Amino acid sequence: MVTKIVSTQQELDSCIKDIRMACGQLERPHVITAKVFRKKRSISQNNVYWMWLSCIEEETGTDKNDLHIAFRQRFLGFVMVSVLGDNVMTPKSTTILTTGEFTNYLEKIRLLMLDYDITLPAPNDPGWDEMTVRYS
Repeated sequence: MVTKIVSTQQELDSCIKDIRMACGQLERPHVITAKVFRKKRSISQNNVYWMWLSCIEEETGTDKNDLHIAFRQRFLGFVMVSVLGDNVMTPKSTTILTTGEFTNYLEKIRLLMLDYDITLPAPNDPGWDEMTVRYS
């Protein structure tokens, strides 16, 4: 399988040429998929998120995995998935969020935690260094 990100007409033309070469004489069927590129959440965002969950777990006594589920339910909603032939409602996954969507998700959590007197610093905020030492 080959994945390419194409952002110019020249790259598109080159990609089409590569597809023609890869498919050959179409002796066997091929699947070709094109979709709009979306930058997914970053590793650093994910690290901040799990540090925050560890902090909230320590402050509240609620398991961070339970917090993860609860925040997904509260802020992302649900999707229907098929599991062994049964339709099941499950919270949307954070893995499908773009960096912008994940930033909004983090901000909603941060604001909610202020109601519980829990301050969650971001990387450039005072207290960030202490958080990384304590929860990394």
